[in-house]
Amino acid sequence: MKTKTQQYLKGAVSIYVVIFTALIVSIITVSFIRIMVSNEHQSSNADLSQSARDSALAGVEDAKIALLKYIKQCPSGKNSDTGSTNNCQEIYKRITGDCNYFHGYMDGSNAASANTEVIVQRNDSNKDSDKALQQAYTCVKIQVETDDYLGVMSAGKSDLIPLIPEANPSDPTQPKTIDSVELSWYTIGDNSGKMAVSDPKHAATADGLKLDQSNSDWGINAPSLMRVQLIQTDTSFKLQDLDDQGSGSLSDRGTIFLYPRAVHGPETVGATPSFDINPVYALGASSAYNMIEAPVSVSCFKDFKYANGYACTAKVKLPNTFNNSINRKNTFIRLTSYYHDQTNYKMVMKSGNSTVKFDGVQPAVDSTGRASDLYRRVEARVQLFGDAIFPEFAVDMSKNGEGTGQFCKMLTVTDKSNIEQGGNTSYTPCPE
Repeated sequence: MKTKTQQYLKGAVSIYVVIFTALIVSIITVSFIRIMVSNEHQSSNADLSQSARDSALAGVEDAKIALLKYIKQCPSGKNSDTGSTNNCQEIYKRITGDCNYFHGYMDGSNAASANTEVIVQRNDSNKDSDKALQQAYTCVKIQVETDDYLGVMSAGKSDLIPLIPEANPSDPTQPKTIDSVELSWYTIGDNSGKMAVSDPKHAATADGLKLDQSNSDWGINAPSLMRVQLIQTDTSFKLQDLDDQGSGSLSDRGTIFLYPRAVHGPETVGATPSFDINPVYALGASSAYNMIEAPVSVSCFKDFKYANGYACTAKVKLPNTFNNSINRKNTFIRLTSYYHDQTNYKMVMKSGNSTVKFDGVQPAVDSTGRASDLYRRVEARVQLFGDAIFPEFAVDMSKNGEGTGQFCKMLTVTDKSNIEQGGNTSYTPCPE
């Protein structure tokens, strides 16, 4: 008797293999498609986000144009006398009004254009293509008076900051008085993202607060050394007033070095480390140059976790002018950082414990841009005062940026009153 073999069982195994293989291939294909769709979506969002940011920056540029026109027409701010009653007051209201309200001032129509989108335009004349971009800035607001002055400095480079206070409400023709400035510097970004802040390497040496020769000697996580220089004059003054010594705390210029020390820790959470400097000690007439040679110690936080954005904060009191005036219309702070490639800082003007706003020195622009249905918001500071021609040093002992350690002074001596008539004017040039 013969037994029949059921061949269909072997076929079932093959079917199962095909089914599972198809499932695996389907899963891989679907996953690949999802990754492609996700990447396309992310790319689209990134492109829209960048376009929205570009739209917001276009609003910032338009705000700059409005501010420049405002400063040209009203050089002393909203209280400028332009020949018509309250003209600059009205311009100021137009500049600082609601969203995009400044456009009525820019085009001269004074039309109320608040809360109206401004379409981003291209250089060509095809208006339909402008609409096709689907880009616009939806809201731009300008703040002429700011609570602080923000900046970023490179090592050895200086910023010249005009101290122009806001108008006094009781007498709009006069600015508010200030008696000190509060300087905060060194952020976690300057510290390479690290939370811990350290002292300079030689801060605790026997010779006191030592100034090192190079960045590497200073310490990677130690805050920058800050030099604060004051330059001020009265409404009318003589150049010699910048050199003459005053009596007591009267001075038209002075210099002080702020030396960081990492002192404050968890036990001082919520406290603001400040170093109140007596004006006689800091900016008084202690020498012919009104300068204090030795650095003064400033208490800084040990950990950014407890700091309010900045590791160090120092309060520097300002003396009266040489003629015993508190007029601050012609007052400047020259600020210089040392021993760090980058230092973020913030300066605040003070009258006692009250903050006095800067008037037209560094206006803030808040701009919101749109691309399709995605929005980006940008806050920018506009520097209305250009870089002053102010030398960083008197003598440069370097060649092509590299120090040579040589100093050469060439003199020409002649026995004639006019050297063009003399023949003995040859000299040996300085060595290369």
